[in-house]
Amino acid sequence: MTIENRTLEDSVEEVRNAFRSNAPNSDAWIIPNNFWITATVLGGKIWEIYARVRWLITNSLPDTATGELLDRWGNIFNVSRKGDGESTGTVLLTGVDGSVVPVGSMLSLSNGQRYEVIVAAVIASGVAEVSVKAVELGSKSNAIANTPVKLASSLLGVDLTGKVSIRGITGGVNAECDDAYRVRVISRIRKRNRYGTLKDYQDWSREVVDVTRAWAVKSGSSINVYFMMDVKYPQAAPLPADSDTLNTYLNDRCRKPACASVNALLPITKNLEVTINCANLTPDQKNIIQQELDEFLFDEASIGEDFFYHEIQQVLGRIDGLDIVIDCGLVWFAKPGELFVKAAITYV
Repeated sequence: MTIENRTLEDSVEEVRNAFRSNAPNSDAWIIPNNFWITATVLGGKIWEIYARVRWLITNSLPDTATGELLDRWGNIFNVSRKGDGESTGTVLLTGVDGSVVPVGSMLSLSNGQRYEVIVAAVIASGVAEVSVKAVELGSKSNAIANTPVKLASSLLGVDLTGKVSIRGITGGVNAECDDAYRVRVISRIRKRNRYGTLKDYQDWSREVVDVTRAWAVKSGSSINVYFMMDVKYPQAAPLPADSDTLNTYLNDRCRKPACASVNALLPITKNLEVTINCANLTPDQKNIIQQELDEFLFDEASIGEDFFYHEIQQVLGRIDGLDIVIDCGLVWFAKPGELFVKAAITYV
């Protein structure tokens, strides 16, 4: 019996069998019986030991380690777990013209999330757009446009209630989960030399908060790094400010080779337009097709990479209960810098 499938009952039965073999005229299965009680207690303790050993075995290697032990593996190879991200944005407060919203003023949402004013604002034409940051880190501090907000304490000439501006409050991300962090740790272990290869730049890019995918492409004497932030901007390219942040990180002297020329660039996102000759599908079936194609693009799409008929047909052919055929010989072309992010499906 292996450690992995041992149960508490297995351990107790093993001890009872040991008593039966080593203590003549005894039977640890009979109740009441001191042997029965002793076997039950010892079996439970033995099972606890096996459970602990099983946990140690699981966490002894980086491909199965979790929590703090995974962090230790990452630290050995200089791969740090991404921490919680801080959300920032603006809110709209109304009131009497000339009234001031000072730095440090506190606001809150109905769910208890709190925000601090980071730049003083003055109400003009009855309203002020106030810059705020979340008190608590993580995605739970994000808020969409028009979400009601309330001042924690009254301010002279300023209404107690307001709303999140059209910009929203964004940027809050949760700490990197074990699964995502483990992928980066394993990638670093498998490719330890840090000479500034294309793979190195992809790994370094994913070390930046919010960066989920990255592609390094050689362009003459330079290296262009394209990246996506799929959690922060679903199926959309990042913003120029994000490119500046990544560019600064990649060009740090402690990271890149001295003579390297590196540019962090935004991909040109585009849809993969597919025509399916089957108009009688249900909405649920269409949703499944959309999801399968989008997941395929997320996993397989790369900068400037074309897709061919047989690749898309293979994805559609894997969908249970559907027999979907698209026109043969199709090719979806991507120019340098372009990235397919979403399937645009037309049913005829």
